[in-house]
Amino acid sequence: FIFNAINSIQAFILQNKNEEAHFYLAEFAKLIRMILNNSRKKYVSIHDEIELLNIYVNIEAQRLNDHIAFSVNYASNVAPQEIMIPTMLLQPIIENAIWHGLNNLKKEKVIKIMFMKKDNRLMIHIFNNGKPYSQTSQSHHQSQGLKMIQERIALLYTDTEKNDYFEIQNIENGVEVTMILPLISDFE
Repeated sequence: FIFNAINSIQAFILQNKNEEAHFYLAEFAKLIRMILNNSRKKYVSIHDEIELLNIYVNIEAQRLNDHIAFSVNYASNVAPQEIMIPTMLLQPIIENAIWHGLNNLKKEKVIKIMFMKKDNRLMIHIFNNGKPYSQTSQSHHQSQGLKMIQERIALLYTDTEKNDYFEIQNIENGVEVTMILPLISDFE
């Protein structure tokens, strides 16, 4: 991602698109700063993770020279400033959605995230309207990224029976990733 972002900035400069290069570089610096700050933390608020994802999606949209309709919805019982999730848990899923699902899509590109609380658990649904997910079409690197997310989620459940708390499924209009996490609040 870093090398691709630098190449995009270089391309803007070579094309004399100075305003685009400046905007992209400023957003890229903000994103890297947030990643470095968050990397020191075990958990961040949903709000902070979504702030990082907004910047990331905007950078990728500019790099693709296309619009990505990115939206986040919260159930009425979810307080995004108070509920914590593992740092950088969602970004690899959004990255996969963009580069394996939405890239080269000839229709509107959509990513939606929904947060809900149920039975002392946080449910996260991430939808994209891109190409169907196929385990065999993912590169070895990407498969490792998804496996690492599953392992990180499993670590949150060390005191309970192992269950499937991570699922990717093709649905009628795209792909949906579902994660179920223990509810962790900022006050714990």
